[in-house]
Amino acid sequence: MTKRIYQVGGSLHNDAPTYVTREADTQLYQALNRGEFCYVLNSRQMGKSSLLVRTYYQLKEEGFECASIDMTSIGSQNITPEQWYKSIIADLWRSFQLIEKFTLKTWWLSQKEISDVQKLSRFIEELILVQFPTQKICIFIDEIDSILSLNFPVDDFFALIRYFYNQRSINPEYHRINFAIFGVATPSDLIQDRKRTPFNIGTAIELHGFTPEEIQPLAAALPLRENHAQAMLKEILSWTGGQPFLTNKLCQLVMDFITLQGNNSCELPLTSKTNTSRNNILCDVQNKFIDLPLDYEKLLVDNIVVNKILSDWQSQDDPEHLRTIQSRLLCKKKKVEILLEIYQNILLNQIVKIDDSPEQKQLFLSGLVVKESGLLKVKNRIYERVFNLEWIEKKLISLRPYAQAFDAWIASQKTDESSLLLGLALKNAEAWARGKSLSDLDYQYLDASVEKERQEKRTIIEAERIKEVEARLKQKQTTARFKKLFLAAVSIAFLAVSGWGMTTFSKYRIVMSSQRQENLAKIQSIVRYSEALFALDRQLDSIIQVLKARREFQKLRINEPQTEKMIELALRRSIYGAMESNNFVASNTGIIDIDFSEDSQQIVIGSESEMVVRRIDGTLLARWPAHQGQTLTVAISPDGKTLASGSGDTTVKLWKPNGDLLHTFRSHQAPVYDVKFSPDGEIIASASMDRTIKLWRKNGTLWKTLRGHQAVVRKVAFSPDGKTLASVCEDGKMKLWYIEEKEPIPITLTKGKEALLSLDFSPDGKLLAVGDSYGKVQLWELPEGELLKTFTAQTARVLSVVFNPDGKILASASEDGTIAFWNQEGVLLTTIKADQGSVRGLAFSSNGKVLASGGSDSRVKLWRLENPLLTRLFGHTAGVHGVAFSADNQLIGSVSSNETILWESDGSIKKKIPGKNSAFADIAFSPKKNIFAISAGVVVELWQTDGKLLETLKEHEAEIRNLAFSPDGKLLASASIDRTVKLWSLEGDEVTTFKDHQAGVWGVAFNGDGSLIASSSGDGTVRLWEQDGDLFKILSTGGGIVYSVAASNNDFWVGIGNGGKSIKLWNEKGELISTIETNNQQIFQVAVSPDGKIIAVGDDKGTVQLWQRNGEFLVNLFGHSSGIRGLAFSNDGKTLATAAEDRKVILWDLEKAIDFEQILVYGCEWVGNYLRTNAEVEESDRSLCDDIGF
Repeated sequence: MTKRIYQVGGSLHNDAPTYVTREADTQLYQALNRGEFCYVLNSRQMGKSSLLVRTYYQLKEEGFECASIDMTSIGSQNITPEQWYKSIIADLWRSFQLIEKFTLKTWWLSQKEISDVQKLSRFIEELILVQFPTQKICIFIDEIDSILSLNFPVDDFFALIRYFYNQRSINPEYHRINFAIFGVATPSDLIQDRKRTPFNIGTAIELHGFTPEEIQPLAAALPLRENHAQAMLKEILSWTGGQPFLTNKLCQLVMDFITLQGNNSCELPLTSKTNTSRNNILCDVQNKFIDLPLDYEKLLVDNIVVNKILSDWQSQDDPEHLRTIQSRLLCKKKKVEILLEIYQNILLNQIVKIDDSPEQKQLFLSGLVVKESGLLKVKNRIYERVFNLEWIEKKLISLRPYAQAFDAWIASQKTDESSLLLGLALKNAEAWARGKSLSDLDYQYLDASVEKERQEKRTIIEAERIKEVEARLKQKQTTARFKKLFLAAVSIAFLAVSGWGMTTFSKYRIVMSSQRQENLAKIQSIVRYSEALFALDRQLDSIIQVLKARREFQKLRINEPQTEKMIELALRRSIYGAMESNNFVASNTGIIDIDFSEDSQQIVIGSESEMVVRRIDGTLLARWPAHQGQTLTVAISPDGKTLASGSGDTTVKLWKPNGDLLHTFRSHQAPVYDVKFSPDGEIIASASMDRTIKLWRKNGTLWKTLRGHQAVVRKVAFSPDGKTLASVCEDGKMKLWYIEEKEPIPITLTKGKEALLSLDFSPDGKLLAVGDSYGKVQLWELPEGELLKTFTAQTARVLSVVFNPDGKILASASEDGTIAFWNQEGVLLTTIKADQGSVRGLAFSSNGKVLASGGSDSRVKLWRLENPLLTRLFGHTAGVHGVAFSADNQLIGSVSSNETILWESDGSIKKKIPGKNSAFADIAFSPKKNIFAISAGVVVELWQTDGKLLETLKEHEAEIRNLAFSPDGKLLASASIDRTVKLWSLEGDEVTTFKDHQAGVWGVAFNGDGSLIASSSGDGTVRLWEQDGDLFKILSTGGGIVYSVAASNNDFWVGIGNGGKSIKLWNEKGELISTIETNNQQIFQVAVSPDGKIIAVGDDKGTVQLWQRNGEFLVNLFGHSSGIRGLAFSNDGKTLATAAEDRKVILWDLEKAIDFEQILVYGCEWVGNYLRTNAEVEESDRSLCDDIGF
């Protein structure tokens, strides 16, 4: 019997040689090490438990105290809440080896007066404070989904975990305890009582299938030569899609087969068509390595999959895997139809967009599908073959609502018409069948039922005609009598008509009201669709849809505030977040390359079949078939008068912009992958698969051939001065050529063996960016040739990199359909989904305002990097906790745990100061001097704005959360977790300490003349202090953490956090003036404009609300994707700075961002070119902005 090298099912041991390390391993380990609560919620047999074991031992080696609880061992049947909680505590007691320290039974009895969940809470607090007073603690909870079937609610259990997380803000000791949850569930499953706060903490760790780069431990175990092992794994992954259970199973089956055949020195009987001369296996018994015949791997793997997995799959599904998926799909009878319909649409290659519906979540947790580029796809070919359309048909047949009648009809040889469906039963059956792929017999039965109903209707109509004839005959017989009664009848008819008119008018009003409601529902659906498009990064489509909704709403001419508000919010969100300003189908085939003219007015596009020239507004100028082979690269000369193209037909061609051919260069022996003009436009460089680079003059003569690369040369780039040419190659080498030399000898720079696919010089020539086949970007410093940084840019090959004209931004385009933006230090600024396939070409306009992208979907998209309403400041590498303006508004300061950044007013970085990696940080500018203060951990640092450190203040005992200068600039106040507020002189002396809060202090602010200082705390109060330290007044907020306090002259605005979700205004006497219910999420920040008229409120979801002092709501500002941590008005009140955990600072132009009429104007300006020139826009939509003056 073959040794079981690969483990199929169950958890791998910590030191298992075939353990495959994935990205999730690193993410989970690092997150837990940072103290983040984590959850790994995924489908079964994806390696969750093995990941748990590996991480458990890694943390143990780091000195963590760890415990692991398998919830299935506790049980879910015939168990009481007391038994359940006691079992959890017992598991923790044993896991943490506390048996010798105290008796669990005695401890349990001592806690009998409190609830079961409180007992668990006290036990864990015992671990933190008594048993392990200094150690970090991590509790792993596996098979969390098993508790969802308990016959009593366990919401308190998850609420307790959330409680330990929230306690961190009050008691730093709780930072030492952490939880990691594993199972087959979604976060929304964990707390099922919809009246309670959902389980909304922690970091989700995505667990994906094995990738070719990760799977090498499995390759090493195969008894094959390395090249055959790699080829074998490639074929295995082509079937399994990297699904861990199936991949290990198939590896073991291959191992079994090869070992058996190798030991027997026999032939491999694959198929009757297999050439037996290729089936001999050469076995090196001593070294246990087997060499397979050429190209044998695919035949072998295909044969094993068909015979050992697919054939009679239910009997061969051992250990159980496919049956588990089937059971999960079919377990919820009420939803199985919907699940099968969704899956059927996926199999039929219909577009199924991710909408996170409960049904889609269940389908995803079954493991059958994966999320890919915003769509649901079948996870692998094995699932596709097992759970195929025939399987779906059989399952749907068993669910048909007319099963009994259908069976009777079949039994009667299709003759029993009484078994056919009529009326409502037929309508329900047709509705059920719609969109399904049913059997021919089902369709015959439904067709027969439809025909039967038609016959019934015809019979009824005929009967009504007969009645009508009879009525006419009767009418003739009564004509005489009718005349006699005519006058009376007229009177009666008049009354009847009057009554009928009133009734009809009443019905008309009802119909009109119903129609109005239908129209409103339609408009609201369009708005929701717009919001969904925005979430999918389809920003331009999002704006168009909300403008459509606005037009339809205007047509109704009614007052309906809710719908009007929906439209405004959706349009604001779309405009605030917009980057895409135009797109158009540029060619009938995928786009390979793209370039801008120097004047930024024209775009030259190279597709697989042609060249295209368009204006920046999308207007077509010219198109023509350029080559006999694919057009692989295009460029436009600096003067815009000449275009160059390179092709798979080995030629380089020069063209006029109208498509007239100027020259054809013929010297390469293989496809040309890149062409570039020198900065003066006199030289054209071409890079080829023939391993050479050729330099051409504009007249068509070959100037030089550069040789030295040993593989395909993918890209070339001229330095800004035109003296150096850089080239990258698929062998992982980059070369620098000094082309003015008679025979240039290159300088070779290399980091690894991964293929290099793209490159670009920074405008100053000091940096060179290179993209590789592993999704990484390298930054090289020139002329030293030193590698500054390598960072993972995207998840697939980086096909294009380009600096913007000022060199401050680097854009990278990838095969994964994304464009990522970076600063010069390699810090990610933002990422956008630009293509459903791959993005192949990027080009910045010469003014840097527009980025053009083109890819496999044949579209060119134009991205505007500046928004007239706001300025985004990118540069932080961690969440931003504080932001402030200098007194003259010329500088903006922002601080995170990793760094403090001083920004110029135009958004450029003036100074960056390394951070202290603290949990809290803040920044404040002196109103009188060029001094600013930053808090980092337990210290405050005073700096000059020129970057000179003045003083370090060190008297706090715990981390500092907030800073504020007095109005005269002579004092600095600091608020700390240590429950104190301290006043400091600018010379670094502690003036006084305010001690009265019962919990950590969150906020601090001076009133207008500096005579009072307000401090807000986790104890639910705001305290007003005099400068000498005397407590002047305690303001009770009514409960909840008071995260922020802001001052306006002699008034104080307070933001109530997790309790009331409101802001309150007190005067300096401590009198409550007003309360504004914001209905925000948890309020974290409050700021007041210098004139006191506008109050900004930031919540934990990234929304900023603006209110007037009188309580009138102004506007929502949408720009951040996570919690707001800093707010600051400029001293002239025209700009609001917002800082958030998403690492961004945003400067809002309030005059523009508040006025909705201006938002409409900007929106129409934004999409104007698209509406005017895009051929796909419906004619009726071209007038969407006709009523808006822009």
